[in-house]
Amino acid sequence: MYFWNIKQLKEDLTKGKLSEKENLKYLITYVITTGLSTLTLGETNQVDLIMSALLSALTVGGLIYLYQLNGGDNGTNFLSKYFSLGWVLILRFAVVVLPLSFAFAFISTIFLGRTLEETDYWDMAFTSVLLLVYIWRLGFHIKETSEQNA
Repeated sequence: MYFWNIKQLKEDLTKGKLSEKENLKYLITYVITTGLSTLTLGETNQVDLIMSALLSALTVGGLIYLYQLNGGDNGTNFLSKYFSLGWVLILRFAVVVLPLSFAFAFISTIFLGRTLEETDYWDMAFTSVLLLVYIWRLGFHIKETSEQNA
């Protein structure tokens, strides 16, 4: 994995020398650094920090799981599948998740007496479940394309 030598990285990319496993390393590194960069040091509570760590761990674990469903080191086109299938799936999820999120917020405010001013454990649980369902569904589609190529 390259951290600074972009010239050698471009040469390896041009010659097709970057393996699926190397691409996975770049993706995991990207996800971790993106997750860290979204942490705000201003108005956060303890649940925000726990949730950020949990979602980062679930995402990295999910990437490894998806990579294995794609065939692991013998799989092909993991990043293409991850981004293209993921894009379509996230659009489909939005149609279901946005109304569900509003309903969850409304119901939990009325029946649980929650305030929506700061993140709490209900938010963390709800978001974690949604992420796991997304990873599970994406894995289904990635595995299906992997099996068709075998």
